[in-house]
Amino acid sequence: MPTQSFKPLLSRDEVKVITKPAIDIASPVLQETINYATNAFERCRTSKKGSLEEAFPVLASYLHIIQMTDSIEVLISNSCGAPADLLLRSSWEAKLAIEYILEKRSKQRAVAWLVRYFADFIESLEKFIPSHPKGKEFLKTYEQDGFSHIKNLTYVPETIESINNFQAILKRPEYANLYSEYQRLKKKMGGYPQWYSLNNGPRNLKRLAQD
Repeated sequence: MPTQSFKPLLSRDEVKVITKPAIDIASPVLQETINYATNAFERCRTSKKGSLEEAFPVLASYLHIIQMTDSIEVLISNSCGAPADLLLRSSWEAKLAIEYILEKRSKQRAVAWLVRYFADFIESLEKFIPSHPKGKEFLKTYEQDGFSHIKNLTYVPETIESINNFQAILKRPEYANLYSEYQRLKKKMGGYPQWYSLNNGPRNLKRLAQD
């Protein structure tokens, strides 16, 4: 027989009855908003105006908001409001990114976003190259965490090609200075600087929200 929940802590049927009136209003509104947003996204993505590379950070952030909102609707329609808080926070951070990029110096801020994006992508790929220091560190961490059965990492030949392509992009004039700043801040902080911290931007999310 399936285990029943501890009713004083979690009673799904009771919660559904209590929240149904609100769900009947909120769920259709959210679905309509999401559906409209997907069409707005596609119109922007296929627009002939502007540079796709420059627009990518905004479009990626907007898509993230759509996906988070869609997940929130699913949770709410099933009377699971509490977990939606995390998704709402993630959506709000993406909204801040869009507003910050579009506020002023949009091209420079979009490039800063892409610098962090490409740098993260390079590092994630390097972890799957056994001979690379990050690959060795990755394996060591796995073994320390109890995955000693993983002896070797395998990677497709395109991995190194992808890394080279991203590194070539970061050497381009519009990226080179910001990437150098990113590396300098990374070394100084002993961590990973946020993309919005480049170009003397806000140092943390609190400052970003205030700005």
